[in-house]
Amino acid sequence: MISGRCIVTVAATILLLDWNCYTVIAAETNETKEITLAKVGDDFGAQQAFYKIAQKIAKKIQRNLNDDDLDKLSEIWSDNELDYETVIDAVGGIMKKEVGLIIMLIIGAAYVVIMFFAGVIYCCLHCFKSGHSRIKYTNVCSSWTLPILTALLVVGVAFLVAAAIVYGVSVQDTDDNIAYIGDILPKIRDNLQSIIDESSKSLLSSTNSSLVNLFDSKLSKFKKAADPDELQKLITTISDTLDTVNIQNGSTIEKIEEVKTDLNAFRKGEQYEQINYELNKTQVAFDQVQDQMDSASKHLNGIVADVNTKISNVTDLLKTYQSDIASFSAREVIKHVLKAVIIAPAVLVAITVVILTLFAILRIFQNMCNLDWTTSVVKQSGKVTVFGIVVAFIFAWLFMLFSCFLLLIGFTIEATCEPVFYDEQMKLFDHIPHLHFTVTTPLSKNDTEISLSYVLKQCSTNSTISDALKFRQVLDVDIIVEKMSLEQYQQNIGNALDKIDFTNVNRLQTNMEALRTELEAVQQTEVLNSVNELIERLHLLQQLRGSFDNISVDLDNSLDEINNNTYQCRPLYDVWQNIGKLTCNRIGLPVQGMWASVGLIAVVFIPVIIVMIMVSGILHEKKKRHERRHYYDTERRQYLWSRKPNDSLSPNCAVSQLASNDGETSAHFLNRHHPQPAPRAQNRY
Repeated sequence: MISGRCIVTVAATILLLDWNCYTVIAAETNETKEITLAKVGDDFGAQQAFYKIAQKIAKKIQRNLNDDDLDKLSEIWSDNELDYETVIDAVGGIMKKEVGLIIMLIIGAAYVVIMFFAGVIYCCLHCFKSGHSRIKYTNVCSSWTLPILTALLVVGVAFLVAAAIVYGVSVQDTDDNIAYIGDILPKIRDNLQSIIDESSKSLLSSTNSSLVNLFDSKLSKFKKAADPDELQKLITTISDTLDTVNIQNGSTIEKIEEVKTDLNAFRKGEQYEQINYELNKTQVAFDQVQDQMDSASKHLNGIVADVNTKISNVTDLLKTYQSDIASFSAREVIKHVLKAVIIAPAVLVAITVVILTLFAILRIFQNMCNLDWTTSVVKQSGKVTVFGIVVAFIFAWLFMLFSCFLLLIGFTIEATCEPVFYDEQMKLFDHIPHLHFTVTTPLSKNDTEISLSYVLKQCSTNSTISDALKFRQVLDVDIIVEKMSLEQYQQNIGNALDKIDFTNVNRLQTNMEALRTELEAVQQTEVLNSVNELIERLHLLQQLRGSFDNISVDLDNSLDEINNNTYQCRPLYDVWQNIGKLTCNRIGLPVQGMWASVGLIAVVFIPVIIVMIMVSGILHEKKKRHERRHYYDTERRQYLWSRKPNDSLSPNCAVSQLASNDGETSAHFLNRHHPQPAPRAQNRY
């Protein structure tokens, strides 16, 4: 028997349940029975959209498996137990062809290398400084650069916080699923067992009732009519009764004599014995066919049981994984560690970004209000910025590495679900030998192959279990008719019937009706009942000719009746899809959310780091409110300093001039308080 590992190799769980009720009509009792199926829900609430996007990405990077790939996968299940070396070889060979996955892993690896070395370089340059290099005398007061960068910081913080929240929820969803699967799997298993029981019961009862109606009911009435002993007994009883009737009416006596003559014509028993003999042979043939059909029906029920076993093995596998994970003592610790190692650094970086954003907003207000710069505040902002950037560099490449690992898990889940649950043609099942069943037709001894994929596909269209199991193909009507030798039996019966003269049956019936009054007068009404029974038997014998000419049509109708009365196996397909939802969505979606959220955090770190560096540099800028011009006064024969307002400053940032408009007063002021050295000849201009 094939192991459940041949179907799914990824542990899965479920969290939510809806319910569907299916009505099953028992063929033998016409009773209605409701089977309540557990339908796995896959709605995770607000984060559902994010999960679905990540799942679509994992699907899009997959390629379509060809027959060679399916053959490699089928080699994994050549035996009842998994050969893990074969699994590694087969899966590794297929993964080498997954171009989309390889490209994403290469991008992730490039990110890891670049961010690692960029972080090392940055730390060497800035870890022991209070901030970034100062850009002196750069006028930024009128620029929109700082407000735009501040807005980008706010957006970056929003993305970091949202991704961290989604990651934490994903981890929690996964843990909740593992905790809940132990309660749900038994219900799914019970659903499956109920469906299989009803299918088997329905198939057996419908087969038996239809074949009994076809063979036994038809043959029994003919055999009863052609029973030579009963016929002879009836004829003798009627004749003896008529001999004892004391009737003096001449016309009545003549009718009695005619009746006796007709009875003597039917008295010859060898033809009845011949008919009875042929009917007995036909009965034996029918019994043999019915035995073969019963055997085929039981064999098909065995296939139903095998289907149950194979699907149950999947639930058993999931239950085994669930038990192992649920009983793992460090599971709770691992859950908290998984949350902390991602959320804590992301939140730490987000906090530094928030602090830097506050400093940037303060600088914007300083620029607007023409306030003096606060040197201590600027230094503190530089330290905070350097700390946040270093933390981002340290964890960015680690996050991407972890995201690539989770991507492999998510990709494996989707790669498993695609051929097993998503593929409507179920091509993988056709390549697995253990998922094929062989039924030997009872009469032709030909082998009919029934695959699990065919059964599930038929059940998906709400076919009956007999259609899904190829009941018509297994019971070949033409072969049945040929093996039963009905033509020979029909010919022998016809020859025996030719020896019976049925032309007098109507006259016998007419004469007996005419004698009714006289017989009632002498209280001989019992003979009328005997005559009626005799006539009924003779009429049945007349109908016997050609009664089996349309046996093929009768068998077709009987098989139609079986198909109409057997269990509709759509619930079996729904149970299989529930297992698929359990595997691909309930556990798969949170895993997809985990790798996508961690990857998003790592990607968002890049623009956040860049913007933080730019904002930190702007916060350390110094600007000169007045341009200092050094010129030579020819009259005084000395250099003078002129302080003119910086025309590039905006009105809000402009300061009042300390000198007059022409700048000369400022020069005199500087000469008095800051005497200039004598000019050198080479400096004159």
